[in-house]
Amino acid sequence: MRVNNKGNVVLRGLTREQDTSNDQTKKINVNDFAYNSGFRLVDFRISSENKTASGETMGVVALSKDAVVSADAWDWSNQQQIGWASSDSQSTSIERDLFSVVDSSVVIVDEIYVFVHHAASAASKVNYYMELEPVDLKAYEYAMNYIQNKSQG
Repeated sequence: MRVNNKGNVVLRGLTREQDTSNDQTKKINVNDFAYNSGFRLVDFRISSENKTASGETMGVVALSKDAVVSADAWDWSNQQQIGWASSDSQSTSIERDLFSVVDSSVVIVDEIYVFVHHAASAASKVNYYMELEPVDLKAYEYAMNYIQNKSQG
């Protein structure tokens, strides 16, 4: 984790769809055990690690490892899904962010999961980038957000 010039935490890395299939979903723990802070997801982007003829990628950020069946099937009614992104790359060195939206109303206090889909194969790696804005919380707000993060609705 790094902090950018706005004071937001930046998370970035690589993951694969086959990791989710093998019960190794990319999990990021943001709990600092202070019980008076949390984060809002303010940016989420993805891209293919390599350019390929079928370089379309899709991704979802969720609050639970059970919140997503497949990253290429978004469900905006699922309160556990809080960020969605897609990108496209071609063999001609073109990388495009096609779409990205986050639900910044959710305060994350525990952990988040990154789910990805790559059109080339489940073994193809996908880059992810997230920016989290720190939020100061009162003790009761932390408890309410923890319950919301763990609930199904």
